[in-house]
Amino acid sequence: MVVTVRHCDGNPERAGVARNLMLLLLILWVIYPIVWLFGTIGNAALSTSAEAGISAVLDLVAKVGFGIVLIFGIRSLPHSAHTEA
Repeated sequence: MVVTVRHCDGNPERAGVARNLMLLLLILWVIYPIVWLFGTIGNAALSTSAEAGISAVLDLVAKVGFGIVLIFGIRSLPHSAHTEA
């Protein structure tokens, strides 16, 4: 599977930040159904509290982690890269 990042105006730094964000979300969103599969609704390999705890950690990493990667990714861009539009 090949996924490309478009709409970065040919800027490789922007494309790198977008790629990192895309990979973070892709990996985390693949883990959610796996947790659900092993949770109480799936084959009950995880207890309810373990499923809730893992889901809470995934939520934090997905949301807060996305924000952190986004902010530090934008801050790492050269000044001209995030003022162009």
